Amino acid sequence: MNHLTNRQNLMGSRGIIGLLLLGCVFASVAPSVVAQTCHWDTIPSSASSSDFTDNGNGTVTHRKTGLMWKRCAEGQSGTACTGVADYRSYNLITGYIFAGFSDWHLPSKAELASIVERACYDPAINLGVFPATPSLRFWTWSPGGYGSPNTWIDFLDGGDACRANYGGICDTGAFRLVRSGGQTPDSLAFLNVSKVGNGTVASNPSGIDCGGDCSENYTAGTTVTLVATPASGSSFGGWSGDCSGTGNCTLTMNAGKTVVANFAASEDHFVLSLSKVGNGSGTVTSNPSGIDCGGDCSENYAVGTTVTLVATPAGGFSFGGWSGDCSGTGNCALTMNAGRTVVANFGVSSPTSPPHPDIKVNDQDGPLTVSENTLITLKLTLDPGKLTGQSVDAWVRADTPFGTYYFSYGNSWQTGLQFPFRFPGGTLTALSGQVILSDYRIPAG
Repeated sequence: MNHLTNRQNLMGSRGIIGLLLLGCVFASVAPSVVAQTCHWDTIPSSASSSDFTDNGNGTVTHRKTGLMWKRCAEGQSGTACTGVADYRSYNLITGYIFAGFSDWHLPSKAELASIVERACYDPAINLGVFPATPSLRFWTWSPGGYGSPNTWIDFLDGGDACRANYGGICDTGAFRLVRSGGQTPDSLAFLNVSKVGNGTVASNPSGIDCGGDCSENYTAGTTVTLVATPASGSSFGGWSGDCSGTGNCTLTMNAGKTVVANFAASEDHFVLSLSKVGNGSGTVTSNPSGIDCGGDCSENYAVGTTVTLVATPAGGFSFGGWSGDCSGTGNCALTMNAGRTVVANFGVSSPTSPPHPDIKVNDQDGPLTVSENTLITLKLTLDPGKLTGQSVDAWVRADTPFGTYYFSYGNSWQTGLQFPFRFPGGTLTALSGQVILSDYRIPAG
């Protein structure tokens, strides 16, 4: 973790403390650009992008639960969720209006846990669905624990433990709001369709067009009919899972259902199947045409055809490489002398270097010598460059002859802590003379 600290040194024998500013390596506020860590190779995704529908109005619907979530934490806004998340004491929040709905509320602990991405850490959430989420505790309405009136989920790692680096007393948290989406999860049944081979599956009533939309919540008790249509060069071989046979699949949605549609290529064609993993976003296209994934992620190609796949990450994301029948990070070239399966991994772009701040204390560059108990004003100018929008945390640290101090709003300087107080995380933006501390005194020991 790249961090910037403010260092004090004893400059004489009469209680004089020196405030030394060390350029881009040390500064009095430490914006820490956090590169999320994910382990897709060993831990299955628990909150894949395909589990969510972007409603285009700042909300997403979680297909597995039917819940509608605000994409941004409270205090953040816009498509990229810019700004600093509110981080304060518990507030139930009622009567809030957003996207035309007035029934937003805090989630229960179980509801908030349903969007934790267990394969990722710092933060433990899908940043493609919930951009710029800071690695902080988020409140729930579920009662009690750790001396707090309500429980939370800590999106550093998805747990619920009180952590010393938040100040030791867990009485503050961030807020993410949810609504039922018109139905409670108990009144819904989730239907998931997957395909082997090349073809489409559609449903009656509508909801599944697989193609690209392969799952849907239906009201419990609904009768759903699935129709399989093979692509050119393929035939339909039948259903597996909660359906069987080769005719239409009819299901009563009295519980969650999983169905597999099995398509087989004709003897002079082979199937190329592509899937995408990771917490990033992007598309894969083919030459010759046939795959535009996006939504169309498989195609039949004549025996011997050479197919080139090109991965294009969306803005703010990166392409991590191929697996399956391709490897590396360049274009994937395949000869279709057999069925092929390829996986494209997209992730969140990681910063390559920390930003370089300009720090001034009492409007002066360092080194600066001040008497103990002197009032100080601390300003930070920061050009984040390509790192704009990355998640940041901040803290203020002072190393003095009397020990190491961390600054806590409301409590001034504190010593004897194992971890610093973390101020609300947010997105890294350009700062020009931003006042970080004003009229606080240097600790005297």
